[in-house]
Amino acid sequence: MTVRGDQVDVIARIAMAWDGRGRWVLTPPTEHQALLRLAGLPLDLWNRPWSQFSPEDRRKLIWANRRVFEMARVCAWTFGAEP
Repeated sequence: MTVRGDQVDVIARIAMAWDGRGRWVLTPPTEHQALLRLAGLPLDLWNRPWSQFSPEDRRKLIWANRRVFEMARVCAWTFGAEP
C-alpha cells in the first residue's frame, strides 16, 4: 500500500517505481541510472528488482531520492511555484 490515510508511503512508491509492480514513475533506464549515480551505485543495476537490493543499497537509493525531492522543491520555488 502506498497511501496510509493522508500520508504517502514514499518508500513503497520508490519500490513500485523501481521494479514495475505498479505505475512506472521513473523512466527506465535514464532516471533509474540517475538515482544509482547519485547513490554511488553501479549503473548496470538499473533493471534489478527492488527486492534484490541489499538493505544498504536501498538506504542509499532512498537517500538519493530524498536529495532529488529537495532539489525539485527548490527548483519549483525558484520558478514561482508555491511550496
